[in-house]
Parts: sequence; structure tokens; C-alpha cells
Amino acid sequence: MAPEVAKFLNPPLCANSQRTVDDKLLPCENEAPFVCSGCQFVQYCSTECQQSDRKHHKVNCKSAFMTGTWVPAWLKDKRKPAFVDAPDTKIKTYGPQNDRQLSRHQHCFQAAHNGGTDRIVNQVLNLLFAASGDIGNIVKTVRRLPKEYQGNCTMVCNDNDFQVNGRNVILLMTVLHFEPEVSTPIMIHLWMFNPEQVDIRDRNTLAFDPAQRETLVNFRRTGVLLPFGCSTKEFTVPNPWPLGWMVNPLHGWDEPDYMKHAQVAKADHYGALFFFLRSTLQEFCVLIRNMNIKFRVYNRDASTLPQVEKLQFDRIEISSLCDESYWGPETAIRTFGPMLKSKHENPSATLLFLFLSSAVNEMEKLDFEGQMHAFPLSRKKILWELLSVTPGKLNSLEKHEPQSVAMAQCSVMLFNFDRLFQPMHRRVIRSALENGLRIKNKHTIVKPWPWSIFDSSTKDEFNMMRRHSRSGAERYMELQLA
Repeated sequence: MAPEVAKFLNPPLCANSQRTVDDKLLPCENEAPFVCSGCQFVQYCSTECQQSDRKHHKVNCKSAFMTGTWVPAWLKDKRKPAFVDAPDTKIKTYGPQNDRQLSRHQHCFQAAHNGGTDRIVNQVLNLLFAASGDIGNIVKTVRRLPKEYQGNCTMVCNDNDFQVNGRNVILLMTVLHFEPEVSTPIMIHLWMFNPEQVDIRDRNTLAFDPAQRETLVNFRRTGVLLPFGCSTKEFTVPNPWPLGWMVNPLHGWDEPDYMKHAQVAKADHYGALFFFLRSTLQEFCVLIRNMNIKFRVYNRDASTLPQVEKLQFDRIEISSLCDESYWGPETAIRTFGPMLKSKHENPSATLLFLFLSSAVNEMEKLDFEGQMHAFPLSRKKILWELLSVTPGKLNSLEKHEPQSVAMAQCSVMLFNFDRLFQPMHRRVIRSALENGLRIKNKHTIVKPWPWSIFDSSTKDEFNMMRRHSRSGAERYMELQLA
């Protein structure tokens, strides 16, 4: 089995994957140093192979998504978008997502802020992911451990979604059972997705350039994470653990990080992600095999974890359980504060909160005048400039035209979220004091507002946030024992 699976670690990149020899499908397996100049997202080994594949490739290279005149399906069909509930219902922003599977993966450990590498090389580390979603946070955290780490580390992973948990168990067992060159492609190709709803796909790709839009459609069509044009003929068994159709694997990782791994086909974001994950997961698999790391996996309501888990932890990451749409900060602090290691054992022990919707919920409570105060004219001008639209043009647009939809999506990104978050901030301070905790004076794991838009933000930075469904309202908080 191992040799058969390991070959998927280095898929042939020549896009002449529909080649037939003696009436048999025989994809080209030569090295592919050349890129299609028309689309920049497929590679070929030679002019001959490119010409041979022209009939198949022109479907993608010349598709409607690749033209400058592309419009969303709802506009082309002259109908109301499916994501609008009713004729008088305002367009929903993509804004903060409460689904943990849509969040960016976040490590929860920085050796430099836990006493330094020398101090923790032999230290016992206990890390709790109380509402883990997929294992992306675990992958990032393991890679943050010092390479020379020789201590005993226990990672406790919990999620009350059986499907998510089942997939995590399969992935971790794969890492522990197979060699890295075999476990890595297995992990990558467990990431298949269901078809995406067309109108939501079109809405979410308004910030994409044509090639990015076409590569997304191709990924949704095949359900396989591979460089564009690679053969999928051997992928014949559906993934038993698919993610939801709204989940995009690009959203879990930082675009500058994975685009460093792009091959000569620079426009193929999913190809770049494949090579990034190949490198990232191989390193993860090697570290897991070389370090003393144990995993405990629970499938239960996170509020019951203190009843079954008696360890004290150096880091507790709870995703957005602290948000008002879940528990609220008071319950989260009462539940997990007592599970932190004492200050004597680890003065840097940290409880990590992520608020996805609190600031936007406060915004929605305001009347029109209050919203305008939180969204001053200077911020509107920034939005108009970033979207390349003038007030006069905006007023002349129909409600469902792309720029109007984009305005509805993006307006939330420029509110004064720091001001809007203050009521929740005060609740956290009060509850922390009542339970022997405090907010850290300076964050040492992640910035409080990692995706805010500033006056100095560039259009590229703005569109990258849009592509990754960031709203700017995502707020992290780090707490420790007082």
C-alpha cells in the first residue's frame, strides 16, 4: 500500500492528463516547466503536450469565469440571488462566521513567550483544544514547538460534532501508523468537499481575479486538492468524511504563506496550497513521530470536560465558545479558568478566546445614527476607494448588482470594532476578576485584531481579506491567572 499512496505526494504536473495511447487513458508524467500564458494556472512539459491538450484545456482557459465581462449567475439569469431571504430582506454580509470550520487555523503556543526555548525543551506541556474543529490548530501548534523539544506533551482535542471528531481521529491515526511520505497524501486527500451553492459561490468570489475564480470552480467540481490539470482518474472513492460546501480550505491558512509554494503556474492558488500542505504536513508527521506527544480525543459537550479531564493545562484554546452566540464569556471563564496550570507551575499559562460576532451584534443593536457614528464618512471614503466605486455610481446601481452586493458585504469591515467591542470587553474583565483571572497586558500568541482594515491598508490586502471571508470583527483575547 505504501508505495501506491506515496506516489500522490509528487503528482505529475503536466496538464495533458486526458492523453490517450492505444485508446487507453495515459496521463503524461513528464516534468512540466512551462505554463499556459493565457491562464497561468496549468503547466506542460512541452509545446506538443499543450497542443494535444488544447481541446480539453480551452474549456477552462476560455471559460466565462476567465473573461473581464463575467457576471454572477443571478444577474445573468435576471433573478433574485438565492442568499436573499425575501424581496425586502437586506443582503446578508458574509461577516463573522460561527462555524468553527470556516475559521483560520491558529496555533496556541509561542516558545519565546513561555520562558524561551531553553526552558521548555524538557518541560511537560499540556495543551487543550476544547472546541477543535479540524486539526489545523494542532498542526500549527506542533510546528511551533522547538525542534529539540524532548519533554512530554499531551494534546487534548475535543469537538461535539461526531463527523468532525471522526475525521480528526482518522487523520491522527494515519500520522501515527504510516511513514510521513504515506500519511501526508492521505491527510491531504481526506479534504474533499461537497458542491457549492452557485449564488453563494459567485457572491464569495467577487473579490477574486478570473484565474482564482476558475481554479475554485475546478476544485469544487473535482473535490480533489491537486494542482490544476493533474489527473484525478485514480480518485474513484468518495470521501466518507466530507466538509460542508461553505468550507474553503484556503481560508484556514495565510495566503502569503501558501503562495510562497506556488510552482510556475502562479495563478493556481489550490496548487500552491497543495504544495504548502505537502511541506507542512510532512514536517508535522515527522515531528509527531520524533517527539513525545500523546493525544486524547473527546467527542462531548465542552462544558463537561472538567468532569473527565483532570490535567492542568499550559494553553487552553476554546475557539468561539466565549461568544454570545455560544456560551458567553462568563461560562467560558468559569469552565476553563480552573483548568489552567497554577502560576507556580507555569506563569505563562493562557486561556485563548476568539470572539467572532460580538462586535457585529453590538453594531446591529444601534439605531441608524449610532451606526453612522461607528462608520464615519472617512471610513466610507476608504471603502469607496477600495471597491473602486463613487457615491454617485453606487446610488445608481440596482440592489443585486455585483458592486452593490460587494458594498453590502464589505461595509461591515470598516466599522470601529474596537469601540463596538467595549461592552463585551467589560464583561470579560468583570468575569475574569470574579474568577481569579485577568486579561494579559500584552498578547503573546496572536494580535487582538489580526484582520482589521486601517487607513493605510492596500487594495490587495483588502481583497485578500475578502477572499478569505475575514470581516475585521474577529477579536482574540488572552487571559491568565491573576
